[in-house]
Amino acid sequence: MSNTKTSFKALCLGAMAGGFAAFLYCAPAYWAARVLSQASQGRVLLIDPQGSLWRGNAQLALSSGLGDTQATALPGRIEWQLHWRHWSTGEIELWALCCMAHPARTQLTWNWPGLSIALGDAEIHWSAQWLQALGAPWNTVQLMGQLAFKSLDAQVNLKDKDVSLLGQVQLSLHGLSSRLSTVKPLGSYLVAVSGSPTMGLNLTTMDNSRLILKGVGQWKQGRLHFDGVAQTAAGDENTLSNLLNVLGQRRGNEAQLHFE
Repeated sequence: MSNTKTSFKALCLGAMAGGFAAFLYCAPAYWAARVLSQASQGRVLLIDPQGSLWRGNAQLALSSGLGDTQATALPGRIEWQLHWRHWSTGEIELWALCCMAHPARTQLTWNWPGLSIALGDAEIHWSAQWLQALGAPWNTVQLMGQLAFKSLDAQVNLKDKDVSLLGQVQLSLHGLSSRLSTVKPLGSYLVAVSGSPTMGLNLTTMDNSRLILKGVGQWKQGRLHFDGVAQTAAGDENTLSNLLNVLGQRRGNEAQLHFE
């Protein structure tokens, strides 16, 4: 009788484990969309997700945050495949025909209650107009040009609401212009984000730029605090005067930049 009870319990446990595994295997892509939205506070969205959590596709979009009903999506769709090799490690392969020369493979390590994401050599290109969806100040400046994101052996660590970074990621901004200025292009810039000793940002200007931007920022309690300066190149004081007035408090041919 005892062996019969033991066998019945084992059968029930096996059925429950199998059912749970089947449930996870059929998990909808909507789950990925919900996790990404919550993690980014509604700024990064997966619109019209299709498929499953393990293999699906959606439109990648930006918005100004939770509650914003206006979101701007990249052209085409982004596809993903999730391979979970061990209960605590896995890999996501991402591919977007519009913006990536080759698929990006991202390593995941689950350290409860945290998650580590190794970005590898991920690289993506898109139009600067996409940033307008994030709200102020992007929707005021209305940038045009090309952006390129690149990971330099970077790893993002998530724990509760804290975000930390190992390594560096770079955002290159090429041939930028603004609808607030007749000067086109204004210039090209490089934004470097590093995590040592604290997660910070450094903005520099590339050669032959007519609007000179520089500054530093730091993430505190999930928000970016940035201070910098916008300055005109010699001879552009009048042509860029209106743009400087919009960017920040004026001091001669400079404007003080402050975002938080």
